[in-house]
Amino acid sequence: MAKHAHLQTVAETPVVHAILQGNDIVTVATVARHIEAKLIARPSRGIRSPADIRAKRVATLPGTNSDYFMYRFFDHYGIPLGDVKIANMSPPDMVVAYARGEIDAYFAWEPHIYYGKKQVPDDSVVFYPGQLYQGRTTVNMNRDYVRQNPEIVRKVIRALLAAEDFVRWHPEEALEVASKRLKMEPSVYKELWPEQVMKVELDEGFLRLLEGVGRWAAEKSGRTEPMPDFRDRIYTEALVKERPWAVEIEK
Repeated sequence: MAKHAHLQTVAETPVVHAILQGNDIVTVATVARHIEAKLIARPSRGIRSPADIRAKRVATLPGTNSDYFMYRFFDHYGIPLGDVKIANMSPPDMVVAYARGEIDAYFAWEPHIYYGKKQVPDDSVVFYPGQLYQGRTTVNMNRDYVRQNPEIVRKVIRALLAAEDFVRWHPEEALEVASKRLKMEPSVYKELWPEQVMKVELDEGFLRLLEGVGRWAAEKSGRTEPMPDFRDRIYTEALVKERPWAVEIEK
């Protein structure tokens, strides 16, 4: 957003926050669907089912995709926010606090859930998002750059499509490359690898997700202005030209 980079990738939640704050950015593709946001909790503290989270000490990082999952989780199971003792922490701090017993549970994304379970292997239960939330890995650019450089955007899309094909045909090598890039043990990443579907696409499900996250973010911030048109924040032209069947969103 400060124009120090032409290309950026992140989960969809920060993208929505940036748009609501008035930044004119567009998503040129999503490259993965994932279920990395989860809740980990200690059964010894009486947490064996979702309803047991009431009155417990729970950590989250506000504004993130795992924070959005927490909202969906509480809403789905009818748990008022006031019935839970919520602390704001970074994921690494959550892992430490969880291992020390200073919190009973936390909402985070991988590999921080994995690390928490590794710290307390005999007293951890993990709640997966299931149908409540499936996140996306987005690729974003400033709109003015996209307008001025449509051919560069197409080259970016070609590279992403080549990467998708590489992952499909060479999964073991792709896992090794990604593990080194993320500085993560291959054995750890191999366990988490199946939780994401690598696919370059733009679809109506992504649009619905942006709108849902937008309503949540607006409610949290007390926003009174009309919601932006998130369809206008999705740039389909480059992907349509390179792989038209990967676009299932009407402009």
